[in-house]
Amino acid sequence: MINLNWQTITSRNAVLLAITGVCLFTMFNLKSGNERWKSILSNDARGYYAYLPALIIYGDPTFAASSAIELTKLEFTHYRLAYGNGAVNKYFVGTAIAQLPFFLMAHTFAISTGNVSDGYTRLYGLSVAIAAIFYLIFGCFQLYHFLSNFTKAEKHLPLVIAFIVFGTNLFYYTVVESGMSHVYSFAFVALFVRYAYKALNSYDLSALYIAAIALAIIVLIRPVNILVLLFIPAFFKNPIQTFLAVFKNYKTQLFLPVLVMLLLMGVQPLMYFLSSGEWFVDSYPGEGFDFTNPHMWDFLFSFKKGLFVYAPVLAFASMGIFVIWKSSKPQAVYLVGGFLFLVYMLSSWTNWWYGGSFGSRVLVEYLVIFAFLLQLILDRIQTMKLKRSIIATICALALFTQFQSWQYRKGIIHWEKMNAERYWDVLFDVERLDQKDWK
Repeated sequence: MINLNWQTITSRNAVLLAITGVCLFTMFNLKSGNERWKSILSNDARGYYAYLPALIIYGDPTFAASSAIELTKLEFTHYRLAYGNGAVNKYFVGTAIAQLPFFLMAHTFAISTGNVSDGYTRLYGLSVAIAAIFYLIFGCFQLYHFLSNFTKAEKHLPLVIAFIVFGTNLFYYTVVESGMSHVYSFAFVALFVRYAYKALNSYDLSALYIAAIALAIIVLIRPVNILVLLFIPAFFKNPIQTFLAVFKNYKTQLFLPVLVMLLLMGVQPLMYFLSSGEWFVDSYPGEGFDFTNPHMWDFLFSFKKGLFVYAPVLAFASMGIFVIWKSSKPQAVYLVGGFLFLVYMLSSWTNWWYGGSFGSRVLVEYLVIFAFLLQLILDRIQTMKLKRSIIATICALALFTQFQSWQYRKGIIHWEKMNAERYWDVLFDVERLDQKDWK
């Protein structure tokens, strides 16, 4: 493992501080005035957050009391589903668990200062926005330390972190749609990958426990993200042997970490039971996976939501697979195969574009893979002239993604109705389109 020197630590802290400053400035500019905080708790984000006021303030796992207050503040409630002997929250509990410390601070402050403490005021909304920024920085910190295992050129790490934040939709899902689950998943995936790698590389039992806890929270946020398990062997030159070594080296020591993980995962069925009297609930009726009709090409390349269209930095990072191919063909094959399987799974969801979103939002949590590949590319380049050209190119692509995210916020890029013709028509448009243009 690479020991980071003082200069490297200074560079790491500088980039994290810069990212924090940009996020705080942008968030307060977008969310703090008038009633703009309400957009933080819009759409899916409202359902993720709803566990907190329902349980902590109103003590009502059926969400009846909290949703009555919510309706007076935010106009509608869409996450509450009648089920069994009560009602359940359509969305999973993990995001609320991540937001819990920030909610408690906001609630304590509201009570101590005599402000409204019903869970649905500006103070509570902004606490979610602050939580998102915290988890972005936390995730970047974990990612930084994970990547340090694979490089001797620590000076590249701040660049990789900055490119992943600003060259993808991670920044958007931190400061614009702060209540969505993706930045929280990103943080815990980064934590999991860091400590799972450490547990496999050095057979560290404490690291295994941390990885198990992180994986439990990942699943509680979005159950499908258990697929991150696929990628841990991909960071080793001999993936299959690495996977088998887990059982050989830990043997019976795996039992307790796995038990801790399963107990933590049990929070979701417990919530279902408290809400409805049923332990297992289909909270997405009418939606699901259609494995006979995946939309892999659309998922990656379409103008509707294509990953590489709205985050071209990731297309560039993908070329890192050729660096891996030269050093370990099994590792390259495993990584590509794992990624294609992930895309197959995610693009098989009935709503493969995942509703209103900027780009392929469900891959935000897997940005650690692209960060790994991008780091390999920067390490591989020897000539300074070529390296500067590549960094300049990546900067330009990142700026383009930020421009597109601005277009998305302004309605120039539509939240769902984009196609090739419309994309090229508005490519560099800076004027907001009238909604009638999107019929």
